[in-house]
Amino acid sequence: MINNIKKFFSNELLNKFGVYFIGKALIAVVNFTLVPVYSRVLAPEEFAIIALIMIFFQISKAVIKLGLESAFSIKFYKYTHEVRINCLYGIYIIYILFTIFLIGITFIDANWISKLLSLNLTLLDSFKIIGIICFSIFVDFFFNLLKMEQNAKFYVFNTVLFTICKVAFLIYFIVILNQGYVSYLNANILSYSLFFIFSLFYILKKYKIRDFVFDFVIMKKLIIIGIPMIPGIIFSMVLASGDQYILKRLGFLASVGVYAMGYKFANAFSSFLIVPFRQALVPVAMKKGNTNITNYKSFLSKVVENFISVLLLCVIALYSFFYQLYSYLIDESYIEGFNIIWVVIIALIIWGVANIISNTLILKEKTYKTLFLTMIATILNIVLNIMWIPKYDIYGAAYATLISYLIVLLLYYFLSQKIILVNYNFKRISIVIIIFIIALSTQNFIDTFKYNSLILILSKTLVLLVVCYLYFRFNIINLGRLRGER
Repeated sequence: MINNIKKFFSNELLNKFGVYFIGKALIAVVNFTLVPVYSRVLAPEEFAIIALIMIFFQISKAVIKLGLESAFSIKFYKYTHEVRINCLYGIYIIYILFTIFLIGITFIDANWISKLLSLNLTLLDSFKIIGIICFSIFVDFFFNLLKMEQNAKFYVFNTVLFTICKVAFLIYFIVILNQGYVSYLNANILSYSLFFIFSLFYILKKYKIRDFVFDFVIMKKLIIIGIPMIPGIIFSMVLASGDQYILKRLGFLASVGVYAMGYKFANAFSSFLIVPFRQALVPVAMKKGNTNITNYKSFLSKVVENFISVLLLCVIALYSFFYQLYSYLIDESYIEGFNIIWVVIIALIIWGVANIISNTLILKEKTYKTLFLTMIATILNIVLNIMWIPKYDIYGAAYATLISYLIVLLLYYFLSQKIILVNYNFKRISIVIIIFIIALSTQNFIDTFKYNSLILILSKTLVLLVVCYLYFRFNIINLGRLRGER
């Protein structure tokens, strides 16, 4: 058995996933301490303001980055160390120019962020938001660099330490100083500025600035690859968070807070399992794709199959006890958010599969095509949200997200298949989905009974055990296939 465990972790993807999984698990645990703090100290309207500011952060960063972080990742293994130095500092120069531009706009019109978000922010709040955006783009690049260097352990150490710092600051500002949504701004500005300084030390030591020469040709290539990603990234963010903004615009501010809390739990599931897998997958997939296309196709097929199987099993396992836990942790004003968690989790799994398949587009540098695919789904998402939110409130927003992500997956699949034909095992995937639907429906039915919480948990766990037996019976999860064995 010990030999099998060693053999399991000898695989590059599984080894990296294990490291990222541990890191994300620690981050999830640390972030989890904020859930009762947010729900019991902040009113839904206050938490809604934080959620809207977070959306603004993500979209602003996507624009400023110009897709250069992703372009650098695509070219990382194709460039020598000397060329990487030129790319890295060239990107930093562009980031600095955009930072100066943002600060200039804020000096000209300090209320532009308030107007955009329809929130009453102070001048100081606006400058804090700009500061967070500016520091975070450099810190994000640093974290991404560690991933591309396949320095997984150091990456995990830094991201965990960053999360601990941010959570500690948040608890201090929310609980002790009782600063409301401003606590989020203060905690982030402090955390990102500290790690910005640390990242500079690391980069200046490993990538000597004296060797830097601004190479216009290389930077032009990175920009050509990166810029088409910007609309796609923004559309992706609108897909993920636009529903919260629409809820606010339609006058459902408290609903934004409730929905954001439910989304936070669903996102924790993604951060715990989906994100670390994707982080481990990208460099491995790029390396395989640039080495042997036949191996890449076989690898991608096995990854998709096992990804869906494992995550749907995890959803069933989580549902076995989570309602009882959620009721205990969350204040009554947020309790309705539980109902949308599972819809959003399924949507995020679908999005995860789409991201795996999209590696083909990244590999062949067809990133500009992602714009049209995501744009179609985003427009559909906006239309569905406008139609359904007035009637169904947060449920309309959740199902609009699910359908939109499904459309994205289908579009990515058909386009990527035209570029590189991959034979997916749809028979096995269909069996997994059928088992999942029956099991989750059964667990949901069990929760309708007014029995003791322990009895309900045990009953739902029995359903989980039956599913585990079916997985074993049909040999659904076979990590030997992922390692390349028969």
